[in-house]
Amino acid sequence: MKFAVTVLTTIALGIGFSARADDEDAKSLLGTWNATLWQTSDTTLINPADIPLSVVITKDTLTMDDGKNAKASKYKLDLTKNPIEIDMTPEEGKKKGQTFKGICEVQDGTFRLCMNPRDGERPSKFEVKKDQNFVLIEFKRAGK
Repeated sequence: MKFAVTVLTTIALGIGFSARADDEDAKSLLGTWNATLWQTSDTTLINPADIPLSVVITKDTLTMDDGKNAKASKYKLDLTKNPIEIDMTPEEGKKKGQTFKGICEVQDGTFRLCMNPRDGERPSKFEVKKDQNFVLIEFKRAGK
């Protein structure tokens, strides 16, 4: 379990984002979110106390905070795709300059992000299969 949170924090804190916040889909991402689910092919955490991660998304930045470390990044969305495609390029750290492919959505107060933390294919669904390296993270809007 501690390994999963460490991996989540390593991936999440290195992510870079940028978006067009003038679109309704992009605007729905704005705000503060708390992680409620973390899933890989071999680990699932559903207790928010086990996932010490919050995310603050503004029109220009995404800041992930694991309680010990907070990093602001930029993000890039393709709102013409369904599900919305997100490309993440860390601006610092070990993964600086690498682009990670993912998909995201906001539905019923839940922000879902499914991504490939390694170079490779983009997820097409919000699911993690045993033979994939995808990570699925769900967040609930803070204060709700």
